[in-house]
Amino acid sequence: MLDKFGAKLLSFLNENSKSGDFVILELDDIFANFKNKINKELLNNTLNYLTQNDYIKIKYLDNEELCYSCLTKARIYKETNEIRIKGNKQNNKYLILNIIFSSIAAFFGAFVAIMIVHFFL
Repeated sequence: MLDKFGAKLLSFLNENSKSGDFVILELDDIFANFKNKINKELLNNTLNYLTQNDYIKIKYLDNEELCYSCLTKARIYKETNEIRIKGNKQNNKYLILNIIFSSIAAFFGAFVAIMIVHFFL
């Protein structure tokens, strides 16, 4: 399972490798994209994880450049993640509507109960 940084890095790599061919990317671009909140050790560990789990294939990695290709598993992860996010947004809309209508129903139910108690007791 990918951690938060691994998912963000995979998304960034997917965006830069649209055709599935090998792409050369400067490490400075990666660090700039993540606003220098990462270090080389974290980047290397995450790239190793992505390689070992067949998300990407690395042709070479040196101190300045990364040559990689996103594999099918990376593309599938991206698509399923997008579908999951869309589903979550739709579920949130239904949840909010459910809360609103339940609140209105509870208010009217309490109002009717108070009227019954007030007029008949």
